[in-house]
Amino acid sequence: MKKDLSRVLEAAHTVSLPKDITDQVDTFCEKIAAKYPKADIGAIQMISENTARYYHAVGEAGAGMVQDDIDLFRDISMIVTAKLFTGSVIAELASVQPLDNIYGYIYRMTFEYADNYAPDGITAGQSLGAVRSSSFASDPGEQVVARRIKAELRRELVEAKLRPLQLSQTFHSILRRASVLGRDRAQFDNTMLQTAYNKLRDELEVTALAALSAAVPAANIVGFVDPVATVDCIDRECEYGLIFDSAGEASRRVYDNIMQYPNVIITGAEGLRIMERYIKYPEQQMINPLSMMPQRGRMGVFAHRWAVYYDPSVGAQMIFGVFNPEDSMSNPVIYAPYITVAVSPEILEKDLTTTNIVFAVDRIDIADNTMLARIDIT
Repeated sequence: MKKDLSRVLEAAHTVSLPKDITDQVDTFCEKIAAKYPKADIGAIQMISENTARYYHAVGEAGAGMVQDDIDLFRDISMIVTAKLFTGSVIAELASVQPLDNIYGYIYRMTFEYADNYAPDGITAGQSLGAVRSSSFASDPGEQVVARRIKAELRRELVEAKLRPLQLSQTFHSILRRASVLGRDRAQFDNTMLQTAYNKLRDELEVTALAALSAAVPAANIVGFVDPVATVDCIDRECEYGLIFDSAGEASRRVYDNIMQYPNVIITGAEGLRIMERYIKYPEQQMINPLSMMPQRGRMGVFAHRWAVYYDPSVGAQMIFGVFNPEDSMSNPVIYAPYITVAVSPEILEKDLTTTNIVFAVDRIDIADNTMLARIDIT
């Protein structure tokens, strides 16, 4: 089945969509733009077209049993696509650069010196931040030599990877579903797809955050000893001072690299437990009203400096980064989706189980690890 999916994906980008389908995609994107004004409609448009091409290719290639369910799954997939771009941590922090093919280019901006300036310790190819301690002028008079800075939009050819989940159900389950829901299976199919989508989204975010953590330069890792068991630090002011000092040190190390301070902290449960009482402007909707446990996403602002995002997969770490979603060329992480969430036609197996492959096709890359720092909590 995965082989069939790969074959269809290879062919999908060459498919020309009929006008009625492109009209549907346009209408869908217009509705999303009206409901979510801040959404990246260009990205959603491209992913929606990619998804529509995939289903059209399924029909043309005859990969699997093409049923009326394809239309239902296609419509749900497009809705899920919009949810991914409006409700995911990745969409808020990463540079989202959709691919129009399984193979495509991701882009990033670089600024570096174009020439050597030996008296000042500058060599061609150095970034601006790497030479900020140079003397520049050899005398206290006027600066005569203009430093040439080269701005370059660099591109890298990448391949999007298939991220599949296999959903199987027994024939008995199918009969039970039919007896309870009758011929209208939309409610069940929607629930099944939403569950699969949540799992794929979790995997995407965990993968991206793991890549961020692993990319932090060794020189940008700061240790923090949790003061909970110490006698000398039991009041709020002392505890706040310790975590603030560590956060400041991690930020300073990033600043030494790029002359910018981090604006975001991504933390796991340990980091959130230490700093949660000091988070201002909390995002109350991120707290589950039943369990009162934090949910994945933005938690608020710490020390009026860093936006705090929580994800349980981060563990006993706090990841710092210079994230700027408004400048897609200058983010440390690039998320390049081709098809965000799609569902294959239903396949009847020999043991009378039915199988659907729910999948995403995307690529995650770290563009510039000098923008990152990390605190390891012990």
